[in-house]
Amino acid sequence: MRGIQKITGLELLRVNGWSKDGDVVLSEIALSGPDLWFEARVDHKIFLSDALAQRLISIGLGDVFKLKECRIAGDDA
Repeated sequence: MRGIQKITGLELLRVNGWSKDGDVVLSEIALSGPDLWFEARVDHKIFLSDALAQRLISIGLGDVFKLKECRIAGDDA
């Protein structure tokens, strides 16, 4: 879903709770970035590196954080 933020005029993308794994696609640059970040155009979502997400899952917190898998642009998986 898309919308325009009234204050900045920036087009925002909303990723709802009903979205499925792989519905969100990120640039390859996300693979070399920080472990935790926000995307300015994605409203109210936090992104995690795979390493951080896997660690949270391994200690039983994957469901608590309602983690969803993102795809990397150009990745056919």
